[in-house]
Amino acid sequence: MGYREFKLEIPSISNFKLKFIFLAHFTLLALSTLHPWAPSAFLLQALVFLFLLLNTLVKEGEDHVILCLSINIVSILLDIIILSVHFPSSRMGSTAEFSAVMAIFNLLFRLYSSYALYNEWCARSGTAGVTVADAGKVPKYAGGGEGGSVRSGSVLAHYPGMSNSP
Repeated sequence: MGYREFKLEIPSISNFKLKFIFLAHFTLLALSTLHPWAPSAFLLQALVFLFLLLNTLVKEGEDHVILCLSINIVSILLDIIILSVHFPSSRMGSTAEFSAVMAIFNLLFRLYSSYALYNEWCARSGTAGVTVADAGKVPKYAGGGEGGSVRSGSVLAHYPGMSNSP
């Protein structure tokens, strides 16, 4: 009686980040609407965002991503306004408070989804987006110092491996 080895191979999923974002926003939206504490504007702007996110998943091109990112950024501001004006009191019950907390989680998740949509926009448009230079890759001066001014001679003479001649 021996052991059998089972292997589970999960196929790769295209646009996994966008599909994960859709599923997370859909779930958080469903949980935030368990109690009707928020006005219909909250549901409307969330459904428009989910529709545009589905449109971004289905269609190629950067226009759909830009529109979805724009609605997501505007929705962050609208969520803050709706939460601050219509946050349920303790008299409304624990379901209303739970729904509002899920709306707060949805708001916080919008920050990540904006970042992921921005990266998707950069990938579809072929640009690098915002890049940050690594401080470890900046060449140091030959004298071992970290800075200073060079008033005479070529600046390239102060870097190791560089010469003054063209």
